[in-house]
Amino acid sequence: GMHAVSFALLAVAKSGDNVLMTDTAYLPTRRFCDEFLRDMGITTTYYDPLITAEELRSLLTKLPNTTALFMESPGSQTFEIQDVPALTAVTKEFGVVSVLDNTWATPIFFDAHGKGCDISVEAGTKYLGGHSDLLLGMVSANAAWYPKLKRTLALFQCTPGNDDCFLALRGLRTMYIRLKEAEKRALELARFLQNREEVLRVLHPAFPECPNHALWKRDFTGSSGLFSVVLLPKYTLKDIERMFDGFQLFGMGFSWGGFESLIMYYDCTANRTATQFAPGGPLIRVQVGLESFEELKADLDAGFKRLRGEH
Repeated sequence: GMHAVSFALLAVAKSGDNVLMTDTAYLPTRRFCDEFLRDMGITTTYYDPLITAEELRSLLTKLPNTTALFMESPGSQTFEIQDVPALTAVTKEFGVVSVLDNTWATPIFFDAHGKGCDISVEAGTKYLGGHSDLLLGMVSANAAWYPKLKRTLALFQCTPGNDDCFLALRGLRTMYIRLKEAEKRALELARFLQNREEVLRVLHPAFPECPNHALWKRDFTGSSGLFSVVLLPKYTLKDIERMFDGFQLFGMGFSWGGFESLIMYYDCTANRTATQFAPGGPLIRVQVGLESFEELKADLDAGFKRLRGEH
């Protein structure tokens, strides 16, 4: 996925340019901007993911050297939905290229180019591969940006191997069915978690309380298997470690999108620079795999007992 992100940014920015980056960006994307692009003389300005079209217009007026707007909808870990059609309409007014990380929804649930994006990036490692055995990035572009993107890729000569392409094509055959099943199971599990006494709130774009839920209803055709849960503030990191240590089905891992369920603790507060994230309690991210729903519930039930200090 980072190959896709880095190639897209290198294709659209040069020394002296500025990139507008959503404040919810995937942490490796932030590091690429703050370290690699900085050393190339490219600045990065982080913005509120809930920015309106008028606010973006004002920001672009203040930063005339901006050449790219990078979006991530929903945002990593915190799942804010961005108003992609409105924002891309503004970028076209200013001649700024729009780039979207579309990994969560994939083109199955969100038509990035149909909603106005010039370039769409995706980690094929996730739902395209589907089996946690593939490292692959994908980039698509409209007619205006495809030649520049292709030239950048050709200059770096960083192409996937035969086995990677085979695994991607294998995953593509079942991707739609897997994604629809992940959507169904994730919604069921999110509702189960929403009703737990240990949970403060659930961050899932399909839930009305998630930021910009109305935009999700308008622009998306479904939801994937990844969402976050905010626990009550009384629970500590030690409590969460105790909860995680005994899981039988949920593994601890970053690379979601496979057939196995995963769970991770995240503290995003230190990474935000344009906004302040205050969830009200510790945040855990859940990836719902293809295991039995009842067995996943039982695994979580036992985990919540450990969270409460019951053995």
